[in-house]
Amino acid sequence: MWGFYKYDRVELCLKEGKIGFVKNLKHLLFPNDFEPEFKEPKTSKVYLLKNNDFYLYVGATLQPIHTKLAQGLRVDCTNGYHGHNWKETKIAECFVWSFAGMDKSQINSIRAEIVYEIRNKYGKWPLLQNEIHFNNEFSFGREVGKDIFSYLEDKYPLRGNFGFKGITEELFDEPSQYGLRGDPYLWKDLKARFEYSSVTNVEQFEEFLIDGFKENTNEIPTKGKSFFVKHFSFGGMSSGSIDSDFWTQKGFPLLVERFKKLNK
Repeated sequence: MWGFYKYDRVELCLKEGKIGFVKNLKHLLFPNDFEPEFKEPKTSKVYLLKNNDFYLYVGATLQPIHTKLAQGLRVDCTNGYHGHNWKETKIAECFVWSFAGMDKSQINSIRAEIVYEIRNKYGKWPLLQNEIHFNNEFSFGREVGKDIFSYLEDKYPLRGNFGFKGITEELFDEPSQYGLRGDPYLWKDLKARFEYSSVTNVEQFEEFLIDGFKENTNEIPTKGKSFFVKHFSFGGMSSGSIDSDFWTQKGFPLLVERFKKLNK
């Protein structure tokens, strides 16, 4: 059972880095604005922006929500603050929760826990979130963050079939032998990518494997060739080297065969 935390939900249309219009998706009494409670100054608020595909940003503020959003959009970057990273977005849903009895540290704790829940389920942070401030001083914030995230996932789910995949460990159980020293790290990289991917069928999986190879090597698997990948180089004669023959003859066929069996 979720805790109940009062919130507002609006659609924001951004044009040339400014809010073009606001459409309230929750309250008929305020069709083109936030509910007045969320425009109160010096009241603690947590807000979240998302689109149909993924979560974009989670913030916290004591300012009126419309002031906070506008301020972040018009910042000129001269003092080191670059404003909202989502200001190039055209349309986004904005959720805002009011926590009148909480201070800045407490709402930042809730903010951080929501971001953590997103990362924990989907394997990646909100797309436009470059920093977050965690703290261990407000344990209740963990429960509030979980409640809010669970409510969003149930009532306003993302579009698309992705999230944690339970077959990952069995699918990517490591082979007894690789080709060159970089191959085990490419295997781990593919495992990490797959764990939260949107792959659902064999054709997508085969494309996923080739794309992962190309993104790491900047090449496609080629018979008789190996490719050096700097971020897979940790010492040894063939360190960082990816063996095309291992992947085309053993690695990829093994993974595809396992994928088919695990998805019957």
